Amino acid sequence: MFLTLFQKMFRHKDVPNNQTFYNYIKSKTDWQQAVNSLKRDNDEDLDLRINLEFDADKISQEVYELYREVKAVSWQSQNTFHLYGLSLSYNINHSKDLWKMGCFGHPRYRVYNSKDYYDAVMNDKDNHVKDDYLDSLSFNTLLPEVKTKPNLYKLLNSFNFPVIRVTARTVNGLIITPTKFLKSGWHKDDCPFETLRLNVMLDTEGNHGIEYQNKKVIYTSRGDNLVVNTDKLHRTFVSENSNFQRTSLIINLATWLKYDETNNSYSLNHHYGKTHPYDLAKQNLLSFN
Repeated sequence: MFLTLFQKMFRHKDVPNNQTFYNYIKSKTDWQQAVNSLKRDNDEDLDLRINLEFDADKISQEVYELYREVKAVSWQSQNTFHLYGLSLSYNINHSKDLWKMGCFGHPRYRVYNSKDYYDAVMNDKDNHVKDDYLDSLSFNTLLPEVKTKPNLYKLLNSFNFPVIRVTARTVNGLIITPTKFLKSGWHKDDCPFETLRLNVMLDTEGNHGIEYQNKKVIYTSRGDNLVVNTDKLHRTFVSENSNFQRTSLIINLATWLKYDETNNSYSLNHHYGKTHPYDLAKQNLLSFN
C-alpha cells in the first residue's frame, strides 16, 4: 500500500548507524525544501516568549532535590566548575550510568580550550551518527526520577510537541567570567526547524541573558522564558559576577514531528512545511499550559 509522507513512520531501529535520527528523516522526505520555503531573518523573532504558567519556586526546589538525589554533574564538554546540572531526558539505548549526563555536554570536547570549543562542536560532522551526543531526537525519554517531581513533570508534559534534550543547568555566578571580557563564545545550535529551544528561568538575579552578534542583549528574569534563535550566532551574556546560583531549564521541542513511544518512532505532523516554529511560539501553540 502506498503511504503518504505524513503516514510514514520513522523508527529508531531503522536508522543506519552512520546517520542521526534527523538525518535519516531528512533522507526520506523533502525536509530541506520545506525548511527553505519558510526560512527568514527577522529581528522581531529575537525577543520571543510564550505564555507558560509554572511555579518557579516549586520547580526550583524540585530541581535542587534532583541534584541531590541523582547527583548533579559538571558540564561534560569542558573542565569547568562554573556550570553544573543534569540531563533530564535520556537516550533509552544508552547505559543507565549515562542517563543523567547524556545530553549535558560530551567529554571528547575537553581537548579544546574555551575559545575553540564552540567551533569544534559546530564543525563536528563526523559524530552526526546514531545515538551520539549530537543525535538530538534520541534524547526523548524523561529520567524516571523526574516523574516523582509533580511540578516539574507537569511542566515538561504541557507541550504539544515532542520534548527532547532537556537539561537543568546552574551557573555559579562567583566564578564565571563577565562576557564583556570575552571575545569567544559565539555559536549556533541545532536548526529551530529541528529543535526549537526554550530557556525557562527558574532562579536568576537579572544579570544573565542572551546576546546575539551585533544585536542587543536580551535579559531574562525569574519565572521568565525565552525562545532562543539557535540558527543565529549567539552566546550567554553575564554582565558581572555575583554571589548567586542561576538555574534554568533548557527545553527543546521537535515542532514538525509526532512521537510514538511504543516503537520509538517519529512521523511528520500537520505543521511540517507549513508553519515556522517561531510562529507556533507567537501563536501560543507550543503548550496547552
